[in-house]
Amino acid sequence: MPRPRSQNLGHSVDAGVALRRVGGHPALDFANTVDLDRPQPETLTDYRSLVAWCEGSGLCTNAEARRLSATAKTDPATGSSLHRQAIELRDIVGRLCAARVLGKPASSGALEALNGLLGEYAVSLELMPSDLGYVRRHARGESELADPLRRLLWLIVGFLTSPDFAKVSRCAGEGCGWFFIDRTPTRRRRWCSMQGCGNRAKAHTHYQRHEKTTR
Repeated sequence: MPRPRSQNLGHSVDAGVALRRVGGHPALDFANTVDLDRPQPETLTDYRSLVAWCEGSGLCTNAEARRLSATAKTDPATGSSLHRQAIELRDIVGRLCAARVLGKPASSGALEALNGLLGEYAVSLELMPSDLGYVRRHARGESELADPLRRLLWLIVGFLTSPDFAKVSRCAGEGCGWFFIDRTPTRRRRWCSMQGCGNRAKAHTHYQRHEKTTR
């Protein structure tokens, strides 16, 4: 039985990437871009869809997204490599969050992999004047195509070092496993979304009760 997806907002940016804002933080929404109970579980299928997701999540502007997509067409090998590293980053975030939900320390491998990406991409920036304002420039002249990955790294590090990381929970819905921040006073929230997994669980419970009473 397919899981209802009423929490999918249907927002799309050029590449048609649906945004699922159920995590309570963009870092968790990024971790939730895999949906294993769909025929096509991968949301971020290529570099362009990664840029589209970043635009929809406020990590880059529409103008930046268009420029990055155009640049990627002229350098598909770099775009493909950065897309693979973004997927690796998503896997790392999932492993770190899963360990936190279980109350266990994350594996040293996950942290080492994250620090490796930070060492490669989280570079220093410098400001350059632009009219009466300023623009950012990479201090060592790194490729602009890596901007989505850099911004994701900064976003994720900010989340992992915030008090909200201690509130990470995981949906109990069958076939789900999406992460979310549980801000309820009792910390007993079970579903990523009541409109989706919550309603599905309620319907399943109702069906089981009906079956028992009609036997």
